[in-house]
Amino acid sequence: MSRKWRAIAQWLGIASVVLLCVVLFPSVQAFLQFIHRALGKTGRLILDFVEIGLILFLIAGLLSPLEALGWWAGWYGDEIASTLDPGILVEPVPTDGRISRYVVYLDGIAQTQYQYLPEVDVFLEELAAVLPDDILIIKGIMPYSAINRPLTEAGVLSFFWRLADHAQSSGKFSLAGSLLTLTILLRNALIVSVSADQRYGPIYNQGTAQVIYNGLLGHGYQPGSRIPITLLAYSGGGQIALGSAPYLKRALAAPISVVSISGVISGNNNTLILEHLHHLVGSKDPVERIGPIFFPRRWKFLVLSYWNRAKRYGKISLTSLGAVGHNAGGGPFDPHTPLPDGRNALQQTVDLVTSLIQDNGAASDPAPHRKSSNYEIFKQAPFTQPSYYPLHQSVNPTLYRPIAPWMGRLILPTLEQRRQVQGVLFEVHHAPEPYQSLVGQVVYLRWSQAQKTQVYRRGVTKDVHFSEEAKHTSKQGLVHPERINHWQQVDPLESLAGSHPQDDVIVKLPTPVIVTELNPSNSGDHSFSDRPVILSIDTEPVQITGRFYGLVKILAAIAPEVTTPQTTVHELFRVVHFNRTSRQFDGMEETVQIPPAIANLDGVAPSTT
Repeated sequence: MSRKWRAIAQWLGIASVVLLCVVLFPSVQAFLQFIHRALGKTGRLILDFVEIGLILFLIAGLLSPLEALGWWAGWYGDEIASTLDPGILVEPVPTDGRISRYVVYLDGIAQTQYQYLPEVDVFLEELAAVLPDDILIIKGIMPYSAINRPLTEAGVLSFFWRLADHAQSSGKFSLAGSLLTLTILLRNALIVSVSADQRYGPIYNQGTAQVIYNGLLGHGYQPGSRIPITLLAYSGGGQIALGSAPYLKRALAAPISVVSISGVISGNNNTLILEHLHHLVGSKDPVERIGPIFFPRRWKFLVLSYWNRAKRYGKISLTSLGAVGHNAGGGPFDPHTPLPDGRNALQQTVDLVTSLIQDNGAASDPAPHRKSSNYEIFKQAPFTQPSYYPLHQSVNPTLYRPIAPWMGRLILPTLEQRRQVQGVLFEVHHAPEPYQSLVGQVVYLRWSQAQKTQVYRRGVTKDVHFSEEAKHTSKQGLVHPERINHWQQVDPLESLAGSHPQDDVIVKLPTPVIVTELNPSNSGDHSFSDRPVILSIDTEPVQITGRFYGLVKILAAIAPEVTTPQTTVHELFRVVHFNRTSRQFDGMEETVQIPPAIANLDGVAPSTT
């Protein structure tokens, strides 16, 4: 028996058990009839509504996996998902056409059609208003249908769902309306369970991924472009986002992250393929707590589950929303719930989501209490500081040669500067003759636009989130690039510049280096540079120490600089240079300084003179 027919059989089995309990046990029937007669006219009407609702809910439960199985079997035609609404943009495409990120919103289990509840629309509009214009937000996708079909258009039951949707959107309280609304929530909750199921969930999730795929392509996404994608999901949309992400990544070859707002997540799906999962949870949210309790893959002792492995690898961040509930009044989209910092719940959610999408460091970890590191010990020596070596000092060109034509210090841009710099900042320490005027200036250092270079850069650009092991070893004194922790889409230039706690990485630039001088009137803010200059490179910079080298023979040590009972350390030495004409060490003599190396944490010096 195939997987889809086994799934159908299981759902029919559950329904059969429920019906048999009523049919085979007369006592159950008699009890229900007694209750029905004992109630008044209004009570009997309510009970009839409940019975009708339960029957329709049972039918919806039986049909919930059938739509996905029908899509898989081709019952609806190959193009059904693409012919329905692929979603709309919250704000139009920017005039220059440049897009830096796509955001796809997946709504909670109250959704019945492409339109959302008013509070969700307000949230998306405020989010779009604060995000940059080159970040597109796609809304209007129906995640609770494998073929993107609204419940209000879903065949024979569409009349019932239209009635329930009207009761939900009217805002008026009534018992009948509440029961109708409850059927929507229960039906879509069943779809969430379908997505989480290990047997027929993969089929449903592929259908949802196809819907999102069509929506992205319909709004200009180019597969293989590696433009980042964020799935922004609320409530049950969190599980569906995680279920569809692996298939989207395979089809688009794109970096995908998920921002879950009060999301219900099973932990069954491969979270490891994500750039990151940001899970925002309120302390008054009883619905989100379903995940850690009822989904075994999220239990802590199942250490090999995708969820727990992703947490150890730093792929999952849990962010508290404070005293916020799940929905409606007191929920994350409520503008009337005050918070201790003066904001309301809606403002807080907009701020947090903006931070996570735009990458402004909101998820940064607090500085850990750590042991001393070798880096901190070595930095105590003056000769390890870049400022120790004057940039404009001159050396005898017949005795010393520059290590490379282009040398300098990498400077990691701030989060606010990243979008403008598009690379790193570079303090020029040495430049070829035509560009000597750049020495001492801070310029842009970027990748060239050569196709081969861009393919390499996109292939190695990753989000950076420390694993639990990295956090632990950082406390033990190992040096990690903490300044870029929780940064999105970090390329090798930023990775190298941010590898040390301070901007003290000295590098040479492999040739060729393309120099471009921008028009100052069109170059934006250049407060960190005297001249708007861009250096473009094809290959990664190479770490170096020093700027010049010479070939000498040490003749003798001069008077010791430091004497201790254990050892005598010399810093000054008399040397003779190599003579390129005679090919002997009979050139010019001079006195040079060779500072003593500092012992590490184990008391061992990396070198001695």
